[in-house]
Order: sequence, then C-alpha cells, then structure tokens
Amino acid sequence: MKFLTKFSLVMALLAVILYSSCKKDPPLSSDAEITSFSFNNPPAAGVITGRQIEVGVPFGTDVTNLAPVITISDKAAISPASGLPRNFTNPVNYVVTAEDGVTDAVYTVVVRILDPTTVVISGFAVPGAQSVNINQTNKTITINMLDGSDVTALTPTITTIPAGVTISPASGTAQDFTNPITYTLTQGATTASYVASVNFVAYGLKFADATIRYDGCVASSTLPDELASTGDNERGFSMNSAHMYVADKGDNQIYWYKNDGSSVEAGRLNKNGANGSPLVAGGIFALSDVVATEQGIVASNMAWAGGDFRVYRWANNDAPAELMLSFPASVDGSNVRLGDAINFVGDPFGNGKLYVMPFPGNNSITNNNYVLVWFVTGGMVTNAANPEKITFNGMLRAGNYGYVEPVSDGSNNYLLVNGAELVPSLWSIDGQTRLTDIPTNAINVRNQSGKIFSFNNARYLAIALPGSEGSTTRDAGMAIYDITGGGLVEAMNAIVAENAADKLVFRSVIGQQVNGNTGADLSVYVNTNRVFVMAGAINNGFRIVSIPINQ
Repeated sequence: MKFLTKFSLVMALLAVILYSSCKKDPPLSSDAEITSFSFNNPPAAGVITGRQIEVGVPFGTDVTNLAPVITISDKAAISPASGLPRNFTNPVNYVVTAEDGVTDAVYTVVVRILDPTTVVISGFAVPGAQSVNINQTNKTITINMLDGSDVTALTPTITTIPAGVTISPASGTAQDFTNPITYTLTQGATTASYVASVNFVAYGLKFADATIRYDGCVASSTLPDELASTGDNERGFSMNSAHMYVADKGDNQIYWYKNDGSSVEAGRLNKNGANGSPLVAGGIFALSDVVATEQGIVASNMAWAGGDFRVYRWANNDAPAELMLSFPASVDGSNVRLGDAINFVGDPFGNGKLYVMPFPGNNSITNNNYVLVWFVTGGMVTNAANPEKITFNGMLRAGNYGYVEPVSDGSNNYLLVNGAELVPSLWSIDGQTRLTDIPTNAINVRNQSGKIFSFNNARYLAIALPGSEGSTTRDAGMAIYDITGGGLVEAMNAIVAENAADKLVFRSVIGQQVNGNTGADLSVYVNTNRVFVMAGAINNGFRIVSIPINQ
C-alpha cells in the first residue's frame, strides 16, 4: 500500500512536469492600427477610413507645426511618435509596427483647412513685396518691403473667401501705405475689417561698416616683398574660406596667405609632383592664374604659338602638384593664347567645369568670341582632347583676360562674360543670345572678372578695377553695384549712365601703379553673416574687404 502511494505521488509529479513543459508562451500580437488621431491645439479629431486619416482644422490654422495625439494598438509602436510636431502642409505618413516586429501598417494623414465661418481676406499680393503675412486671428496684414522701397503707390491684389465679397478700398487700386490702411469686407449683413501696414526689412550688406581684413597693396604701402612693384608680375588672385592665393608669373609661383586677418610671410605651393620631380613647367609663363575652391586649388600656365596649355591642381597647401589637363594651344588649326584668365567651378577632385576663354595668339584683339569648357567627373577630365566650344553670337572680341562664369537666377541659367574689352554681360547658356548691354559710360570696359552674388535679399555685381595702362591716372581696386530687384537680366540692363553712381554702393582703392597689361582679378566668399571680397591688380597688389550683413 505504501508503495502504491509513493508511486502515485511520483506519477502526479511527472504529470505536472510534462504539462508545464508542453505549455507555450502566448503569441506576440500582430495588431498594428491607429485607433484615434487628433489635435489639441486647435481641437480637431481625425476621421479614420482604412489607412487614410483626414483632419479638418479651422481656417487660419498654421499647419506647419501641429502636434498630434495618437493612440495605437496595444504593445505596438508608431513612427513618427505621438506628440511630435510635424508640418502637415502636405500629407504625412505614419508607420505602425506590431508587437511581433514583423507586421506594420502605413497610415496617410491629410490635414484640410476648413472654410471660414465669416468673410475673410485669403490672399493679399503686392508687387515688389518680399512677402505678405495675413494674421487671421488679429485681422492684420503685414507687407514686408525692402528698406528704402517706395510705398506711396502699392497696388495689392486681394482674394477673399467667399469670392465676390465687396472690398473697400477695392482690389487693384493703388494706395499710399506710408500709414496703415483699413480694408473692409462686406457681404450682405456680414462685415470684417483688416488693417494692412508695411514692415521695412533690412537687406543686403552694410557697406558703411566694411573693414579691411587683409592689406597687401600699394595704396597702403603694404605690398608684400614677394610681389614686385614693377614688371607686371602678379596676375591672378583668389581665395577660399581659409587662404588667399596670388599667381605671380615673374616668379612662376603661387603664393598663399592665411585668410584670417593676420599678416604673415607668404607660403608657396609645391611645384613638384608626388614623386618629388619638378612638374610645373612650360608655357610662356609657367603659372599665370589661380582659382581657389574649398576642395582644392587650380592654377594654369599661359601658352601660345602651339605650346601646351597646362592646368594643375593641389589638394591643399602642402600637397604635391598634379597635372589635371594638358592641351595644345591651338583651336581649329590656329594658335591661340590660353591661360590669361581661367575659371573653375565645382570640386577639382570631384565634379566641376573649367572655363577658358582664348585670346588670339598673335596678340591682336580681333576675334575671341568663344569659351572652351572642360568637364571634370570623379576627379578626371572627361573631354581633355575635345573641349566643348561655346561661341557667343555677335560678340567680336572680349579682349585679354576674357572670363566666363555660370550664374543662376531662380530656374534661369546664364553665362556672365567679361574681359578687358567687354563690360560684364549676360548671355544665354548656349551663347546664342546676348541678354544685357550695360553702356560703357556706365561701367568702363577695362573693368574685369565680374562676379554676381546674392546675400540677405540683395543681389550685387562686383568687378575688379585694373587701374591705368601706361599712366597712373586711374585707380586699381574693386567696385560693387547693387542690382537688387526684379529679374537678373532686367536688373543689369537697368544700369545706365544716369544712375550708375547711385547703383555703385562700394569702392575700395588698392593703388595707382602703372599696370602695363591692365590685368585684374576678383574673388568673392559669402559667409553666414558677412561677405569677403578680394581684389588684386598687376603691380598694385591686393586687398580683402569684410562687409557685414545689414540688420
């Protein structure tokens, strides 16, 4: 009997163990649903239809920063998270992932602004305004205009909800906004009033507070010893965020200086290749021009009479020289002069373009109306032997120091062409159409290396002043013109003799030494809160000016 009792206990224990070992954990949930979606500010609940969620918010709601409150299936996760502010101007997707980590569902949330419950001004367009802000809560309209704008005859185009509302003053009627104006809307017995006023916005650069960041010029008796005062030696000038560079043909050397406002002894770029052997050699001048980018430095020789035009690059100031391009100085069977001035846009070790405008090899200024373009892809010149040739229709000569730079104005792309015999001019990207024609009594033809840059709602044309050829009667330095407003083509064509002095907003003189070749160069670096402009001219040295933002 005792034996049976013990046997029964053992069997019962085994049964418990077997039962326990056979019992499985419950499966992980595969539920992945949004069960509710709403906003607290303003209060609005979403309607969920399948995987679509639609939320209606009151008219005037700022939908760019709404924080939703979302509930989801138990133990599921959602991304983006509930409570995280999002911009709901366009549909926003939310992904719900179930507890099992495998099952998920994508919900699309659409926020719609409901029609107003009263008459409202829904649009207020003003020509020339930077922007217009309508505050539906306070019933105010703020017209943001650039400082100095004429606001005595602004003509707003007004839209309303619903359409057909009577507006006083009427839409499309010129008004003097020197003082605020009240606009009254009427539809039957319903009325509403908005107060519209102008807010003047500071723009551009504060030229009155410009300072000299670095001086190495004749005008201030700071011309560095390595840049001789005679002999037409220094020809190319360029800078990036860290350094400034000068190409000196007399020494066949690229000098560099720190771009931090300090005055230090010049450094020299290495003219040897990676194996230590001399690489920079050949041409009438072994080094003639230089372009500094944030990714490296590009420089060229000057060659004509069939010699090889050579372009070099350096990864940094301590790197060996690399030969990027070698090209016979001959086009269509005629010798040409290459390397007077070059322009490189992009990354010389990545992707970019090299623009070189030839000059007739016999030095007679008869016809240099085209630019050669080499393409760099992945650090390699892909059309070394066959550069693209862009001919500028109807332009007979640019003169020496011909310079071409691509510029953009919104979706419109142009080529800016400049030279000793050509005022900065905009051309179509294929060179077939000249779009601007600034008269020479507004900007002198001897100005060179034109650059167009935008900053703080303003747009400028900067040019280098080479000084005089054979005399000391004309200053070398830099000049900056304000070409803010409208399209770029119209803004440049608006520069005429009668207003050129008003549009000239800045000028800095670096000397009045004789400049035998009237050569000059200019470089612009746009920083977050200021712009640096470097200008240099043969025999006159160079200067960097720091111009702060106008606030």
